[in-house]
Amino acid sequence: MIPIENSILYVSPLYLRAETGQLPELKRVIAAYGDHVVMDETLAGALAALFKETAPASPPSVSMPAGAPAKTALAGPEADRAREALTRYNNAIEQLKSGNWAGFGAELDALRPLLEELSQHSAGR
Repeated sequence: MIPIENSILYVSPLYLRAETGQLPELKRVIAAYGDHVVMDETLAGALAALFKETAPASPPSVSMPAGAPAKTALAGPEADRAREALTRYNNAIEQLKSGNWAGFGAELDALRPLLEELSQHSAGR
């Protein structure tokens, strides 16, 4: 959970037990903001789809077939921020896996301003 202005951004990884090996595999990322919920194969994809959906008065998009992952192309500073957010998220997960709670918290703290910036930028479209 990440507070953004007067709302909360929820992000949750969806893991499935690996067919081989002992570590679960990340299969999807679920993100919710306001009353919008999305699921994608990556954090960057889920955030892009979520904030694209919450952006005001955008032209209608083409419907994706059921079960197809949502993909949104970002460009410029938004793409850089989304990549940086994904890197911070991945680093946080690695810290969590290694049991480094301080490192996990530090990565989450670094992730928050990136998500806030993406949220503000997408709201201004």
